[in-house]
Amino acid sequence: MKLYSRLWIGLLSGLFIIVGKSWANPIFPTRLLNNSVAGLTVSVAGTTSWRPFPYYTPSLGEALIIEFDFLGGELVPFSYTLKHYTAQWENSGLAPSEYIKGFISGEITESKLSEATKVSYRHYSLRLDNSAPSQPILSGNYILQIFPANESAENPYLEVAFSLLEPIASIESTVTPITQKESYGGTQQVNLLLKTKELRVTNPIQELTIVVGQNSRHDNAVYLSQPSGITGGQLRYDYNQGALFAAGNEYYAYEILNDNISGMGIDRLVSTSNATQLLLYPQSQRSQTSYLFNQDADGQYVIRSIETGGTSDVNTDYYEVFFYYYAPPLHNNEQLYLFGEAFDALPMEERKLTYDANLGAYTGQVFLKGGYVSFTYLSSSDNLSFSGEQTEGNFYPTSNLYTSFVYYRPQGARYDRLVGVDTIRYNHQQ
Repeated sequence: MKLYSRLWIGLLSGLFIIVGKSWANPIFPTRLLNNSVAGLTVSVAGTTSWRPFPYYTPSLGEALIIEFDFLGGELVPFSYTLKHYTAQWENSGLAPSEYIKGFISGEITESKLSEATKVSYRHYSLRLDNSAPSQPILSGNYILQIFPANESAENPYLEVAFSLLEPIASIESTVTPITQKESYGGTQQVNLLLKTKELRVTNPIQELTIVVGQNSRHDNAVYLSQPSGITGGQLRYDYNQGALFAAGNEYYAYEILNDNISGMGIDRLVSTSNATQLLLYPQSQRSQTSYLFNQDADGQYVIRSIETGGTSDVNTDYYEVFFYYYAPPLHNNEQLYLFGEAFDALPMEERKLTYDANLGAYTGQVFLKGGYVSFTYLSSSDNLSFSGEQTEGNFYPTSNLYTSFVYYRPQGARYDRLVGVDTIRYNHQQ
C-alpha cells in the first residue's frame, strides 16, 4: 500500500442470495482503476440525506454529483460514457441510443487545482442532470466510466455505479431482531410492504426483483423474489421471506480536519516530506465482548477540513493512515479487510491488513483524503463473502442503515426499471 501504488489484482466480488438463485456480482460496483485517481465521492444534489448506494430522481429535480482527484495536479481532459445494467448488475444489452439522451460520451469540464496542500492534486466535478451533454433517460442501474479524453474508453480510470429512479411503487420497511433464524441474537431482518397498484404486476416472482443493502456494504446484499403474502396491490415480504442480515457491530471512526491537530480517533501525527501520517488509536477484537452502544455513521465518508480561504474539495489534504487491530491470527486462513465508504472503491489488496506477530496485531496503511471516516473490519477466506463473526461480532441492538430497491420488468420488457427505493435506520436504543 505505497503512497501512489495501487495494483489492480482482480474484480471485487461478493455473494448475494435470492430465493433459489445466486449472483457473484456486488451491488453498485464502483471502482478506482488507476493509481493516479483518488478522493472519489458521489452525492445527490437536492437532498441532504446520505445515500450509501447512490440513486437520484431527475423528475424531482435531483442531480448526481461525481467528484474525484487526479494526483499530481496535471490538467488532464476527462470524458465519460454510460452503460445500462440489470437489477443483478449485469450488462442489460441495450444500445446506448436507447438509454442515453445527447452524445454517446460527454466531457468533464469542471476542474480546480488544490490549494495549500502538501499533496498536490486537481479536483474534477461532474454534474449529471437534465443539462448534461450525455445523460441517462431510462430508470435502472448504470455504470459511468471516466477516462482521459485522448485515451480509449475501454481502459477507464474509474467506474461509478448509480441508479436512476422513477418513483412509482411505494415501499414501507421495518427492521426487527425477531428473525427467521432467532430472536434477539446476532441477526436483524428487514420486512417490506410493497404497494404496486400502478405497476399492474401479474407475476411478482418473475416481474419484480427486490434488493436490500446494509450500510454501504456491496458484498452482502439480499435479493428477494417470493412474497409471503399478496393482498390486492400489496405484497408482503416478511417471516421466512424477509431479508436476513448479520447484525454486526457499531463502526469505528476517525476525523482529521487540520495537519496540526490530532482529531478524533488519532493517536498522533507524523509529518513527512510526502504526506502527513496519521497513526490511529488501535482497535481490538470485539467478537467475544459484550455489546456497547456507540453512536456511529454506518460507514459514511465525509471529505472536509477547517482550512480557510477555499472549499473542502481543494483545501483538504491527503494522508497516509495507519490502522492497528489487536487480535490473534484469524481461523480458516481468513484475511482481514477494511470496510466503509472510504474504502469501497479500492482494490481489495489495498484494503487488506497483514498480521504482525511481534505486535500481536493486524496492521495496514491506506492513502486517503482528510475528513470524517467511518469504518469497520471484516474477514474473508475467499474474497467472495465477508464476515465480522471473528472480528467485531454480531449483536442485535447494533444500529444499521438499510436501503431497499424495487426493480420491475413486466412480461416482454427488455430491461429492469427501478420503481421504488426506501431507506430505514434501525436503532434499538430508540
